[in-house]
This record gives sequence, structure tokens and C-alpha cells, in this order.
Amino acid sequence: MAQREEEMQKEKLKKLRTLNLTPAIERRAKRDLPVYETVKTWNNKTEKRVKSLHRYAYYLRCQHLAGILKVAVFTPYMIQQGEKSPAFEIFINIAGEEFITRYFLSGAERWSNAKIDNLQYVEGWPDLHGNENDIWSGTYAYRCDAKSWINPEGSKNIRRLLGTSRTGYEGILEWQERIREKKRDENDAKVFKPWDDDLKLFPKIPARFVNWAFRNNTEHYIFYNAGEKKGYCSRCQKEVPIKGQRHRKTGTCPKCRGRIVYLANGKKSKYLITPVAVSQIIQPIKDGYAVQVIETQRLYWNNAPLAYDAPELRWDVKYKIIVQGESVRGYSEGYYKQRIFRWIPDAWICRKYNLGRIYKGNANEIQKMFPHSALPILIQKEIDIPIIRYIDKEKEYPVFESLVKLGLYEIVADAMRGYISESFAHREAARALELDGCRLKKLLSLGGSVVAWEWLKLEKRMNTVFDPEMIRYFAKQGIMEYQMDFICDKMSYQKIYHYLKKQEDLTGEAPAQLLITWRDYLNMADKNRLNTEMEQNYKPANIKQAHKDMIALARKEEIKKQAAPICRKYKKIERNIKELVKYEYSADGYAIVAPKGVEDIILEGLVLKHCIHTCDFYFERINAKESYILFLRRTGSINTPWYTLEVEPGGNIRQKRTTGDNQNDDLKAAFPFLKKWQREIRKRMSKEDKKLADISDRKRKENYKTIRINKKLVWHGKHQGELLADVLEADFMAAL
Repeated sequence: MAQREEEMQKEKLKKLRTLNLTPAIERRAKRDLPVYETVKTWNNKTEKRVKSLHRYAYYLRCQHLAGILKVAVFTPYMIQQGEKSPAFEIFINIAGEEFITRYFLSGAERWSNAKIDNLQYVEGWPDLHGNENDIWSGTYAYRCDAKSWINPEGSKNIRRLLGTSRTGYEGILEWQERIREKKRDENDAKVFKPWDDDLKLFPKIPARFVNWAFRNNTEHYIFYNAGEKKGYCSRCQKEVPIKGQRHRKTGTCPKCRGRIVYLANGKKSKYLITPVAVSQIIQPIKDGYAVQVIETQRLYWNNAPLAYDAPELRWDVKYKIIVQGESVRGYSEGYYKQRIFRWIPDAWICRKYNLGRIYKGNANEIQKMFPHSALPILIQKEIDIPIIRYIDKEKEYPVFESLVKLGLYEIVADAMRGYISESFAHREAARALELDGCRLKKLLSLGGSVVAWEWLKLEKRMNTVFDPEMIRYFAKQGIMEYQMDFICDKMSYQKIYHYLKKQEDLTGEAPAQLLITWRDYLNMADKNRLNTEMEQNYKPANIKQAHKDMIALARKEEIKKQAAPICRKYKKIERNIKELVKYEYSADGYAIVAPKGVEDIILEGLVLKHCIHTCDFYFERINAKESYILFLRRTGSINTPWYTLEVEPGGNIRQKRTTGDNQNDDLKAAFPFLKKWQREIRKRMSKEDKKLADISDRKRKENYKTIRINKKLVWHGKHQGELLADVLEADFMAAL
């Protein structure tokens, strides 16, 4: 019916008088030609480009016919092509506050409700590049000097009839936008009404709830001055005695027993903002209940001696949820159609799990709202659960009420977070948990955790009896049976339990981390072809040390691959390195250690992360006996890399480098030892060594001269940007 009425209205509009092209418009339009300008292109050439397509984008005629303002829209291009009919006919029903446009496309009549700035031209109209394609009027109009031309009488009619401040194209667009905005506001009001009715149902948030949220949910601190034995607790807002404090260390307030972080006043930043804390409150409403979620933060400014006494408190309502019977409606603040910022429906928050800690200060109201539910118990025990999901699932699975009353809060909360097993359809608690009565009692004695429950289900499936202390241990550490799948084919769970306890005492590592280390160790052992079927291999005496050994073994394989091409390239290098044992020496807590081969030099470079193993010229010098690589170690940790030395045959030390190719202050204490070592080496020198020392000395000086002429720079490290020759000469230590 509506479509038929619309067609009848269109027929009436088509019968209105046709507004054809006038001679005045035709004369103006034919003189309205494109204007060109000459511009330089990117390659410094010149070309002609369109500066303005036309002086006027449109030529308009209008008449007020039978309560309808009819506007004929002509374009200069169509007029110049000999076209007498308008491009568009816009019909404006002023009293009815509506408009419609008629035009022809591909020879067919079309109607559009678009505003004048969104109308599309007929076929054959050129785009901005001269191509004969359809274009959008907005793009075209901006390339003309003015939007429209209309005679003075028509201009007065548009302004008078439409009540606009502008005329022509702009006047029509102004009226259309005003009407669209009015219609949009009317539609928005209809949409917003049920939302606003819902929002009126929410009770006022009590001040005691906000105070509770700030006190119990946000992060708290004890501010203290260094050296004093008292501090200020932000939770209990009192001075409290402190002991063993350290900046940023966590602890417990001795008065209010709340969790706190110690903050030294002298180390505080300019301002301190606590992490966002989320809290929720349940309140009764007509035929249901409302949930409101707030976010709280405290801001401390460090611009006053007692700034922590009066922090800036910030809180804001984040979500609102209404539950009335089977209807659940959630709201959050956001942009409606990217136009209006307000409370809008948000179905997702009704399913969101973590909406924050639940306020239990209105316990009587909660009990009245849920007289036949275990929800009040969960709230009193401060169990973090999604309220709406729990109420819904408790009706579907009544056993949840029994589980709560048994004290199995963690299992209930875990079920609310994820998948609910079909077994919960049983009303009997033991069967719902896939246990028997005896194991249910065992679960209660073990604290009722989810991990303990999983272990007892496994016990039932295996038809065995696990040691309660083993389950208690695994439950405390959060260890599930699937975390042991890599070893349970070789050891029973009981043996794994005893092994982990022993390793925990031996290494000080957490059992969960030990399992990861153990898995990694066995994986590397298999790759290194170790027989992991032997107990001494799959169950090492010290798993942490075995893991380190396996890493070292894997690294040795890599080092062998790196060393092989070096040995092939420098035929004498291995023999020359073996002769370096004559340079070994120890005294005063230090030692000079000679490498056993190329692999030792590569390992030294990898550990200390410097370039000794990546630069061929070091190996070339060793091969030619120009200089050698030796290791400076502390005798207390002789196998731990400390400094790498490049030494000439006569004992001159060219370079001394530690981690990252650096030289630190700790080396200064070793200088007397190095001098003593150099004197000892001078005594041990043979005639060949002296000859080699002279050659090495000459080559070093020539090298310094060359790199100084070439102005080579250091490209990394703390000497970055300095002349390489200056750095090397400063590091040189001559043997006297």
C-alpha cells in the first residue's frame, strides 16, 4: 500500500509544469568554458592543466507549484552539448518537510532521496581528467568557481520559501540538511526512549560502595622516608611501623593487614597513578536487579611534603546491566552511529566474566534478591564470578548450589569461566564432579581446588589411589597431569612427585619451572643422541645442571662446525695454538690460560660477545705467529671467561677485551699481575721468539700507521666514533 501511494505521488510530481532551459541561462552557459593554467611538472617540464571546469557548476530555475517548490538543475556541459532538459528535477514539499529528485540514467527514469550534494550525474559527463565517465557532483562542484547561478527572483523565492540564510545550491542544501537533522533527531528520540527508561531504573550508587572500592580494590602503598622506622599507609590512612622495607617491594601493612607496595618519598616520580581497579554492586529494582560496574583510580602528586595524605580520587561508572526475568540488558558508554556519545546497549558485557570484585556491604539486600540461591554465599566469600551467568546456570544445574554449600567455590568459579560439563546435570555432588563419595570427601579434605579435583578424576579413571600429600603438593603448585606427559611413560606420578620435591630443595626452582627445564633437557638430550631410556639420563641428579650441560653440548656441536673451515684455511693454526701452553702463568689470584684449539677461541668470543671469533685476521696472525689469543682468568673461577688478550710473541699486549668488546674498571687490579707475567715471559723467550717479536712489533707499527692514514673509526661500543688507531695505541701494554 505504501509503495502504491508513493508511485501515485511521483505521478503527480511528473504532471507539474516542466521548467525548460531559458535563453538567458543558455547564453551564460555557452560562454562558461573551462579555464586552463600552465604548471611545471616534477621533471621541470610545463603542461596545461584545468584550473576551473566552469564558473558555475549548476544553473537553476525554480517555481512554487501547488505547494511544491520545483527546482530544475542544468549543467553547462550538457547545455553546450545542445541538451535543453534539466539534469535533475528536485521536488521540495515545504509543508511536509520532504524532498525527492528525478533524473534520467542510461535512458531510464530514476528517483533519488539523496541531498543535492550527493546526486550522481547522467552518463557522458566528463570527470576531472576529461574521461567520459559518471562522476559525483560533489567532486565536480569543487572544481568550479561557484556552486550555482540563479536569477534574482528565484534566489528570493528559495530564501523566502525555505527560510534559509543562503540561496541557490547552498540554500537548498542548507534546508535539506536541516530537515535530515530534524528527522534524525526524531528517530533518535524513538530509539533512545527505551534505553533512557532502563537507565532511570538504576539506583544511585551509595558513597559507602565507592569508599569500599577505593579501600579494598585499588593498589595501596606505604610511603616512607629513608632511615625512618615509620611510614604512612594509604589503605588505613595512618602512620604505621615499618621494617625491612625497600623501594617497590611488596608487603603487608602491620595494622590493616592489606597488601601494599613500599615507596620511598625521595624516589617517587612527579606523579603516581594507581592501576585501574574494577568493582561491582548488585541492587534491587522493580521485577529484578541491577548491576553497576565502576572503575577507580588514585592519583598522587609529589609537589607537596604530605601529598600522599590527600590523593586525587577518580571513579567512573563503566557498565550497567539490568536483569528482569529472562530479559538481560547491558549498557556502556560509547558513540551512537559515530555522532552522539551516550549510554548505548552492549550485549557483550552481559557475557563478560571479569566485571570486578563484588560489593558485599549490602548483604541483606542480596539475600532478599536471591533467597533460594547460593550466590549470597559466594559474594560473602569474595569469589570472583560472573553474577548473571551464575544465576542462569544455577537454575539449569541445581547442583551448583550444593557445591557452593560444600565449600567448593573454586570449582564453581572455574565452571562459570568456561565450558560446563554434562555431568553437572546430576543433582548429586559426587556424580556431578565425576567422583564417588569417598573421593568427594578426599577432595574436601584437600581444599577443593580445581587442580585437586582433576587429579582425583584421574585417580578414578585409573582405578588407583594417589597419595593425598602428592595431590596436595601438585594442587599448591598448580601442576596438572598433562604437564608431565613427556616423562610419565618412564616414571609414575608418585616418583615424579618425590623427584620434583628433591630438585626443588636442591635448586631452589619452583616445581612448575622445573618441569619446563626437565622437558627442555630431554628434548635436547634426544637431539644430541643421548640414550634417554636409561634412568641416569632421563632422571639426572641435578636437572638444572644437566640442562646447562646439554646447552653447552649443543653449543659445542655448533662450534665444531664453525672451527672446521678455519682449520682448513689456516693449516698451521692448530699446531701453533698447542704451543701456547708455554705462555700460561698464575699468581696473585689471576691466571693466563692458553686455548687448546680454535674451538676454545670461538667459545670465548661467544660467551663474552665480542668479535674475536668473527674476524679472520686474528686467526691469520696466529697462523703466522704474529700475535696470539690468550685468556685472562681469576684463579677462583678458572673456567669462567673474563678477559681475552691479544699478545705478541715477546709479551706485548695489544688488546684486552671483556663482554661486549669493553674494558671495565675491574681490570685495573690485574695490571700488576700482567706486568709480572710479561717479565716472566721475557725470561722464557727463545731466539725464535725474539725474532718473531721483532717482526710482530714492526707489523703492529705499520698497521697503526695505515689505519691512521685511512682515518678508520670504531663503529660500536663505548669508543664509537673514535679513531681506531687512538683506541688501539691506548690499549697497548708493552713488555719491559
